[in-house]
Amino acid sequence: GVALALANMRSEAARRILETQAVAADEGVRYAAAVGLGAAQATPEEHAALAALSRDRSSRVRAASAVALGRIENFRVIEVLEPMTKDEDAEVRAAAVESLRAVLARGTPSQRR
Repeated sequence: GVALALANMRSEAARRILETQAVAADEGVRYAAAVGLGAAQATPEEHAALAALSRDRSSRVRAASAVALGRIENFRVIEVLEPMTKDEDAEVRAAAVESLRAVLARGTPSQRR
C-alpha cells in the first residue's frame, strides 16, 4: 500500500511521514507505518518509532513491528524484541521469536567485522 510506496521512495520526507503515522490514532495507519518502516533500512528515528510500536495497544501493530524490527541490521533491536517474546498475544510472541532468529542468524557484531 501507501506505506510500502513511501518506504520505497527512500527520501527523508517519506521517512518522516512514516514516523509521524506511527503515532496516529487509527490502528490501520499505525500498522501500515510499522510495515513501511520495516521495508527500508531504518534510521535511528525509525528504530525509535518501531520500538514505540512494539508497545502499541494493538497486537496486530505489535506483531508488525516485531517483523519490521527483525529486518533491521542492528543488534540493538534485540533489546526491543526480547520482551516481545513474552507478549500476551501468541502472534506477537511468534513474530518476535522469528525476528530474533533472523537477527541472530546474521551473526554477532564481532563475527560481522
